Amino acid sequence: MFNYELKLVDSSRLLADILVDDIGNSLKKYKEMLDVALLDKYPESMRAARILALCAEKNKKLVCPYMNQIVQQLEYINVEGVKRGFLKILSENSECLSENSWGIITNLAFEWLNNPKEAISIRYYCIDLMEQLQDQYPEIREELISILESIMEDESKGLRTKCIKTLRKLNR
Repeated sequence: MFNYELKLVDSSRLLADILVDDIGNSLKKYKEMLDVALLDKYPESMRAARILALCAEKNKKLVCPYMNQIVQQLEYINVEGVKRGFLKILSENSECLSENSWGIITNLAFEWLNNPKEAISIRYYCIDLMEQLQDQYPEIREELISILESIMEDESKGLRTKCIKTLRKLNR
């Protein structure tokens, strides 16, 4: 059992901040928390993914060495909170992604965006990633626009608003 798995006793922000401070700048501790997240075990893995995202906000250097590993495991993640946390990390640290990782993300993001059963937060971060990707690969722009337009027809107000904002940027 991982040391951090035992410490993930609740989802409070106080505990999250304590664990983020404990990890500090340690790649070893960050990797241990990543290993807990990759267990894909609710609720510990979800809590670990949140802490990883908070650590990455404080220190981007912690997450960059593990970005490709996160991408490689992303399609096998079943716990929604872990998937959401990883997508947040990827969207906020995309400069660390390899070309191969972008290919995997593109396939997953298009799949999840087109799936109305996927959580709104997952689809939201997929839009962020696809918006970033279309800057590098303009050939996906038309497909992204088409998907966003179809999502707007019958989705939540928040997701519709995200689609509208993204479409405005894409049509400039």
